[in-house]
Amino acid sequence: MFLCCHPAISATDQVMLTLRTVAGMFPKDIASAFFVDHEAVRTRLLRAKRKIKLAKIPVNLPPANKLAERFQQIHAIIYLIFNEGHVASRGASAHRKDLAREAIRLCEKLIGLASDNCESHGLYSLLLLTDARTPARIGDADTLIKLELQNRDLWRKDQIVAGFNHLRKAIAGQSPGRYALQAAIAAEHARAATYEQTNWAAIVGLYDRLIEIEASPIYRLNRCIALSFTEGPICALEGVAELDADGLLANNYQLLATRADLLARIGRLEEAITNYQSAIEKIEDGPVRSFLIDRVSDLRRDK
Repeated sequence: MFLCCHPAISATDQVMLTLRTVAGMFPKDIASAFFVDHEAVRTRLLRAKRKIKLAKIPVNLPPANKLAERFQQIHAIIYLIFNEGHVASRGASAHRKDLAREAIRLCEKLIGLASDNCESHGLYSLLLLTDARTPARIGDADTLIKLELQNRDLWRKDQIVAGFNHLRKAIAGQSPGRYALQAAIAAEHARAATYEQTNWAAIVGLYDRLIEIEASPIYRLNRCIALSFTEGPICALEGVAELDADGLLANNYQLLATRADLLARIGRLEEAITNYQSAIEKIEDGPVRSFLIDRVSDLRRDK
């Protein structure tokens, strides 16, 4: 991973190249992670490989005092490997334990290289707190279970404790980075004894801080979801409409599925079904598609 993240290549190309050559992810899966067309990923991969060859970029490990310069890309790679394991983008399985556990292992190794890197602790905390919910998130027949319906007694308490410990290290003495803030959001879910006790106002505030660091469309979308529990679904729908107008999530099912859920919550069931169906069309196969199909069936019964 450190070899592939050579500074002579653009940061995005470094991440894509490593995901393809080291993690073995397919261009279509990488495209899903970056919200771009998979042909664009193929083009970037070819360009990066060509640049390495033509410029005769030495593929070697930087000296120890230069390793930290590549940490930002390494963090992104580990995070994306974990995400692909946490919710598999393709295939029959909802969860790829091998990828999720490997990402956690790699992050632990990264902390071993530089134990004072706060963002490494933030990332490790995020992975542990998110993975802790897996036993309650995956149901019978490999189905996905919504957060509000999960049996929290099944959450892995040892991982939650470890996640909180690393979160404390991540936020010690400096402004938290993007992974530490995401870990803090995961921690809000972990500390709530029930779904109803979730501190959504705190989560909205944490997303505000995240967006100040990086105006990611996914951060903005997730903020809309959290906002729907503090200000109501109608207010959240306005935020989703703004995101839709920006076009940054035009090829992503998550915006459509979020809008569908918000519409269903205010009784606009026909519109919700239409949005769910549009989201389904953007997913090839797998448990996420099955989950959305089940949501459409539920809404049709409620009509």
